[in-house]
Amino acid sequence: MMSTMQPSRTFALIVLAILLLTSGSTLADDKVPGKILFENVYFPQLIESGQKVAYFKAIIKDSTSISRLCIGDLKTGKETILFKDIDFNIDKTQAFCITPDNKYAALVDKRLTMCDIWLHDLSDEYAEPIRVTNLEKFDPGYSADDVMAMGMNPKNVLDVRQLDISPDGKKYAYTFGVLGKSAVWMYEIDRDHYRQMTPDRQGYLPKWFPDSERFVYVKGDSLSGVWSEDMFIMDVRTNKSTPLVASEKSEGWATPSRDGKYVAYLENSEGVWNPCVVRVSDGKTIRLVTLPFGKSCGSAIWSGDGTSVYVVMSGFDEAFSYLVELPFDSKMLD
Repeated sequence: MMSTMQPSRTFALIVLAILLLTSGSTLADDKVPGKILFENVYFPQLIESGQKVAYFKAIIKDSTSISRLCIGDLKTGKETILFKDIDFNIDKTQAFCITPDNKYAALVDKRLTMCDIWLHDLSDEYAEPIRVTNLEKFDPGYSADDVMAMGMNPKNVLDVRQLDISPDGKKYAYTFGVLGKSAVWMYEIDRDHYRQMTPDRQGYLPKWFPDSERFVYVKGDSLSGVWSEDMFIMDVRTNKSTPLVASEKSEGWATPSRDGKYVAYLENSEGVWNPCVVRVSDGKTIRLVTLPFGKSCGSAIWSGDGTSVYVVMSGFDEAFSYLVELPFDSKMLD
């Protein structure tokens, strides 16, 4: 798949698609193509054996949009807002996941350090956060003037985004950039060991498979002079990656199913991100729905039983976005 768009710009456009309505393109009688679960949702993650979903919610307060971490009960539809006194802005929430024991939210909290992963106790908003990583040691040590001369903001010399923890709770995969050279890195908790898993500027958006030994990610390559992006699977035991989806369209925001047999992802077609599924064994793909221009998707995750894909959709009605349930059956790929 070929694209002239750089990964940082691609990511920014996806976030804007989640949070903003396209002026003049939304009709009052537009219907969301699926069951609406929650409103104003972004960066969802399934928790508690698929019974609930964690996500950041856009809330309007004093004419300003703020972010709050929420837990939504998929059975009852009840929402619980966590950390009511903490405003996590978009830049911070790009790195977020819930630990497998459902006790902590793992965040890059820039109120504490510029780029490290911290654990926040979900049951106690005022508990002292726990520091997980020490990524500041990778700071190249340039002065602020040197960094500005390179055309960069000194605050962004080190940058962590798109965080995910393995199902066994032993490893973090994340997008880590030093002086703008983003790549997928892995941190092994027990060994206190950091590993760069992809070359600079060739990896982002990692998501773990249920075996905790592989993750799917987006690989970028500009060696040909044109920026290209494809989806790959990385085996952390061998440090080898294999292609999963390669096409003329952009792909990203992939999430493996709980049995590891399928991967839900988003495909960009003429500026619209649509939800798709690929079968890992043979690479066969299917698009779950095709949205009209002016609508878009921002994330895709699996239901607990694998019979649905939950997709963040924007451009409908007055909401920033909806978390929408779309049905899936393995026979759709036969």
